[in-house]
Amino acid sequence: MIKVKAYSLVEVMAVLVVNLIIFSLSLPLIMKPVRDSHFDQFACELTSHLVTARRMAQITGYSVWFTVKRDPEERYRVSQNSRDGKIEILSHFGSGYPSSISNELPARVLLHPVSGNPIERSFSSTHLNGIVFKSKGSSSGTVVFSDGGTRAVCAVFSGQTGRFRLFMWDDDAESWNPFF
Repeated sequence: MIKVKAYSLVEVMAVLVVNLIIFSLSLPLIMKPVRDSHFDQFACELTSHLVTARRMAQITGYSVWFTVKRDPEERYRVSQNSRDGKIEILSHFGSGYPSSISNELPARVLLHPVSGNPIERSFSSTHLNGIVFKSKGSSSGTVVFSDGGTRAVCAVFSGQTGRFRLFMWDDDAESWNPFF
């Protein structure tokens, strides 16, 4: 006769409870890299769209606008005036990311990565409704996107040269790191 050893219901439940506790404690450790990767990907796409906007203005000679939206379905838009006066959408960035990424300042005070002064608005420009890239030069301004928590990206535009820099907020060092 073969003896089969079975586990009691109490033993099975104890193992399940221990596994659930371990899983619940490890979930934040798993989710932080996922949130960070989404934000890093957002910063990469933002950089790509800004580079495209600047190059299109230089190549075509037409103004290209970067406008910020407060809509989670379309966070920003890059558009260009065409030869016939119509606006062509070159790219827009919308719903592929968590709705927490928006054109808002985080709860903490951030210092401007270039001037060192506190950033008071999430969008500022010499052109009130957007950043305009021209064949030579652009608007001067600053645009900040954050995830509502510790992550932030700041784009700083230089009007005379038309160049821009992107910086990522490093919460551990409490400073900006150059991104592009």
